[in-house]
Amino acid sequence: MKKLLVILITLALLLCTLPATAEGALEAAAQSVQTAATLDEQLALLHEVSLECASELENGGWEASLTCEPAQPLPGDLLFKTEMEEAELSVQDFKGAKFIAIYDDQGTYRLLGDWQVRIPEAMRAASLEEADAVLCLVHTTQSRDDYIGFASNRNYYAYVYHRGDHVFTTAYHILTTPPVTGYGSLSGERLSLSDLWSGVRQWFYGVIEVSYPEGTATYRIIGQTCCLAGLEGEFTRYEIPAEVEGYPVVGIEDCRNDALEELVLPEGIVWIQTVQGENLRKMNFPSTLRRIEKDVPEGLDEMILNEGLMEIGDFALMHGSGEAFSLPSTLKTMGRGVLKGADCSAIVVPEGVTALKDYFLMHYSRVLCVFVPASVTTFGTDLFDYGGIRIYTPEDSAAARLAKYRGYEWVPCERAQDMSIPMYAVEDGFEYAILEDEAILTGYSGDETCVRVPDTLGGCPVAIVREDTFYKNDALRAVLFPDTVRKVEGSAVYKCEELEAVFIPASVTELSSSAVYSCGVDAVLYAQEGSSAFEQPDGNSGWPHHEVWTPGAEEAWFPAE
Repeated sequence: MKKLLVILITLALLLCTLPATAEGALEAAAQSVQTAATLDEQLALLHEVSLECASELENGGWEASLTCEPAQPLPGDLLFKTEMEEAELSVQDFKGAKFIAIYDDQGTYRLLGDWQVRIPEAMRAASLEEADAVLCLVHTTQSRDDYIGFASNRNYYAYVYHRGDHVFTTAYHILTTPPVTGYGSLSGERLSLSDLWSGVRQWFYGVIEVSYPEGTATYRIIGQTCCLAGLEGEFTRYEIPAEVEGYPVVGIEDCRNDALEELVLPEGIVWIQTVQGENLRKMNFPSTLRRIEKDVPEGLDEMILNEGLMEIGDFALMHGSGEAFSLPSTLKTMGRGVLKGADCSAIVVPEGVTALKDYFLMHYSRVLCVFVPASVTTFGTDLFDYGGIRIYTPEDSAAARLAKYRGYEWVPCERAQDMSIPMYAVEDGFEYAILEDEAILTGYSGDETCVRVPDTLGGCPVAIVREDTFYKNDALRAVLFPDTVRKVEGSAVYKCEELEAVFIPASVTELSSSAVYSCGVDAVLYAQEGSSAFEQPDGNSGWPHHEVWTPGAEEAWFPAE
């Protein structure tokens, strides 16, 4: 008991010395819980931190893991058993009960501290003696017999039952399946405890329904606060209130409504999980917002992210708009697929971000350059559209080393302010951008069937032909590139069924193996002997048949002027 008192006093001192950083307090608590000598000490510590950091835990706090090995073996009457009988039980059937949270991870038991601290205070056990009910997360895998090789589903069940009882109820269940294709052992995605808690907390906490002439908004209570959990009806504009029945609104769990055109968020919103709507065009981001966890709509007329935003989750922000899209300087973490399809000309990654994960700036439409600060030291796979985006970065940075190793185009640049911003324009049907005194051809909207690309656009030499410049142009018969062009990207001429001829000059030294791809079966690529285009194997990766570009060969499509 004396040791428990010392631990609690130590934790209280740590919490007092870190008033501005709840994350630091949680990290200190996590270390104390892991090193505690008994289950009672662990539960008491978890209860204490749940009270001291209630606001942080309601609105996040997942960075510091409170889930750990139990200090001593768990009593058998706490553990879930397959012979138990299932019944439909609600939270009302556990009135007055005190819960302990346990994680059965494929037969390995842990004290599920990350959930223990988020159980409603009145239902949270602070000692083993108090624990007369159990919240048990069970994670199992289930093999599949419809794959070649080994594949398995993942099952997550959250069971609720009284201690020592033989009856349980399923509070939540989710299954993840393996990818359709792949190599090696395939399995469903492993889900995080935070994602799983989003489903489990629905069982513990009540909801408030607010009626309007247009429909109903549902708010879920999550302790001392609440979040928007649903919006049903014919709303074209919805303004989320700052509080509902005395509960401050701190998050958006789920807002999906295709009739919605404008969503107004109040100050006080801290996190967003899912916002979707086919017609949603206006949405603000309040200064209090700290996390975008899953989905924000792609079709917003304007997206101005707030200073103070710190985290963007996997695939949560696929698009950015404007010429130079600004990520907040406060941003620290970006998940996989962030800005995968950005619709802007330039991106600045803020100083302080340390990792660019898989699919960053892949399948872009207009991005031409990106500034990557020296703070980024970790890189995932499938980035920068495989070099199609020019990287501006300090000379000795990890991004510079990556660019050199992979052969990506890059420019030494110490500060984001020094990066060149591309300017888009259209001239005689040629869509292009100017970057570093070069014209980059990005599209063609004219009606010529035989297109002679000019050697200058906007007063600058045409140097690069981008992906999809000529895409599904069914009228196109021939394309002639000027000898100012040095680079032709993959699928620059793509799916042009009536294409007969493409002329690529010897000035092109960077040529994708799929630059002219999936076009007419009789298409011919004309290239000068010894050039990059001529050296490509005939028929390689969808290339058309190619022939030597002899003087005057182009006149069949482009008569001499």
